[in-house]
Amino acid sequence: MRCSASILALVAATFVFAGPVIKTHQPQQHGNSLSNHPAARRNPGLLGTATGLFGLDGTELLGLDSALKLLDEATDPPATAPPANPEQVQSVVRDAFGTLPPNLSKAAAKLISAGTGVAHLKSFAANMETGENSSNNSNPEIEPSGATTIYPRADPRDAPYSLPEAQLRAALYIPAGFTYGAKPPVIFVPGTGSYGGSVFAPNLRKLLTDVRYADLVWLNVPHAMLGDAQQNAEYIAYAIGYVYAICAAAAGANGNSHNVSLITWSQGGLGSQWALTFWPSTRAKVANLLAVAADFRGTTVADLLCSFVAGVVPGLLCDPATKQQTHDSAFVRALRRHGGGSA
Repeated sequence: MRCSASILALVAATFVFAGPVIKTHQPQQHGNSLSNHPAARRNPGLLGTATGLFGLDGTELLGLDSALKLLDEATDPPATAPPANPEQVQSVVRDAFGTLPPNLSKAAAKLISAGTGVAHLKSFAANMETGENSSNNSNPEIEPSGATTIYPRADPRDAPYSLPEAQLRAALYIPAGFTYGAKPPVIFVPGTGSYGGSVFAPNLRKLLTDVRYADLVWLNVPHAMLGDAQQNAEYIAYAIGYVYAICAAAAGANGNSHNVSLITWSQGGLGSQWALTFWPSTRAKVANLLAVAADFRGTTVADLLCSFVAGVVPGLLCDPATKQQTHDSAFVRALRRHGGGSA
């Protein structure tokens, strides 16, 4: 794969992230404990949240003071009535995660105080799968023929797909005006909890629209990349083969064709590495892989998110893909074992 200087420069200029810093504190002596805190006595379930995030004694990650502060934030003011519709859920989520980079403890406290649980968030995500975020798009079938064969396998070395081809194909959003290879095609691959339509709209889509060196499409993986990470990677592998094939098929008409470039965010980078590892036929079809904030070796943040809310809203942010992104998950270990951990 080769790097495109134009696209790489835009990525570097557009995505500059400064993540939250987690400091390790030495245990402090307090006459008070989490279990004796008034907020914990009012709502014992909150104690599980604080101990899940901050350690069994409330000191292992952010210190007892921070744990007590979380309990205060989650109960003052008292929890309101749960959101009644997707618009209210959207309002709560925007309020909780409105600052960048987000403060996880404050965001979770706001969600808890607003009475927002995993069912509300999943309902909100389901209502996002429309328009440019749709995962049910009507894209033309490809007649299997030589280099354009992509399903069930483009190469005997490729892993088998577990999902139907129609479902894989429908997750790809191809906007009007796509040139089918006259310009270099670029696939946007989103991260956990997001869709390609919305996550790239305010940034790289603006910069890479109507330029000669990029022609944009994007993936909207069902359930916002929260399902099985192995299946999320199937969508990526298929999209690479499909976009390459439709551009190659059109090459006779427009006299030009290009390999595919991938621009990914977060889990999208990890999933792309999985696709390139276990679908070797994709490698020769990809010109560039430009990964933004990719967790190629997993992330301890996934462990943090899963344990954080266990005492109050079990399952929140602990969908399969989140668990599979823990730094020592079977998914990440398999990627390392087969040579994909060197990215």
